[in-house]
Amino acid sequence: MAMNLMASSLNSSRAAGLFYASLILIHAGMLCAVRPVCAQPPAAIPSPPFALLERVEGTCDEERSPFDNNGSAFVTWSNGAARVWNARTLAPLTKPLIQDGAKYVRLSGNGKVVLTADDQKVRLWDVPSSKLLAEVQATHSYLRTIDINPDGTRFVAIDEGDIETAAVWQAGRTQPRFSARQQGLLTSAEFDPTGTYIVTHAYSKAFAIWTADAGQAVCPPIESDDRSWLCCRAQFDSTGRRLVLPQDRGFTLIETSTGKLLSNVTLAGSAHADRVRFSGDGKKLAVTTSNPGPVQIYDAAAGKWVRELGSDVFDCQISPEGRWALCTPLHRTLADVPQLWDIGTGREVQSFAHGGSVAWMSPDGTVILVMSGKDKTEVWGLRRGTPETRP
Repeated sequence: MAMNLMASSLNSSRAAGLFYASLILIHAGMLCAVRPVCAQPPAAIPSPPFALLERVEGTCDEERSPFDNNGSAFVTWSNGAARVWNARTLAPLTKPLIQDGAKYVRLSGNGKVVLTADDQKVRLWDVPSSKLLAEVQATHSYLRTIDINPDGTRFVAIDEGDIETAAVWQAGRTQPRFSARQQGLLTSAEFDPTGTYIVTHAYSKAFAIWTADAGQAVCPPIESDDRSWLCCRAQFDSTGRRLVLPQDRGFTLIETSTGKLLSNVTLAGSAHADRVRFSGDGKKLAVTTSNPGPVQIYDAAAGKWVRELGSDVFDCQISPEGRWALCTPLHRTLADVPQLWDIGTGREVQSFAHGGSVAWMSPDGTVILVMSGKDKTEVWGLRRGTPETRP
């Protein structure tokens, strides 16, 4: 009995102690159940989100990204020489890779090989050593377009003298490995980001998908009334699994491995589709028109319109997570400079005052290249503390 009374007294004392301790904690605002200490105000986003790091020698291609697949390196061209730069430190990764008269410069997806080409000769360069790996005469007239595969071991070229053929070459060989023939005037041929497929475009006729290892047609040609002579009209998503094809008044989304139609979208009004690009995560599409106006943002999966941004937009790239849109306007006056827009809010967050009509965002969304004229490229880096994804 005495033991029970003692235990009861101890339990009462402990309960009282806990009760008063809880009151103290509540009063101090330390009890998470009443006032969570872990809740912190969101960090302010630096404004503007990108800062100018440096200006490097050379310019970039207008139609193809100068970056490798993960955004760790990029290539520029100046005075007959290509050069590869580390996108983080901006240190040059190569010596000048010289080919007088070259019109094409491509960096392989793995960042290890650079392709340079004039009207007939193609050179492949090793990035780590800056040494020439191979040189081949790829045409007998002049090149219409050329692309390099992600590991730098092959390239695909269209010879103006054989305009219905895309020839795939192996590094070090003097003859094409195989050729893919398509009826019509071919304007471009590109590898997908994995190097598994090649897409070709016959002006105002059709797009065709080929296996990159043997040149076998994946499906019948996909009809298109696209009337642009520009290269890179078709765009793969970052995985290579989907392909978006511009049409005269809209775009078509295709499953790459089968050619299956996923969606077909017609633009409102009388607009003609110009450039169509995936966001890095493949969830959004940016569509510019041939009479430049605002860029149209679409949900890629549903084919539904999301919003429009900017004015007189010539080209637009969406950051990997779909947060920002880098819009390049038609460069008519000095006031027409690249702009960065927040897709969620529809607001402009930054402009690049010295930019021209060419700007590129790295695949990881942390670096922006802006052609600033006089053979210079401005390199802008994402400021510390800027979230790369929307909260």
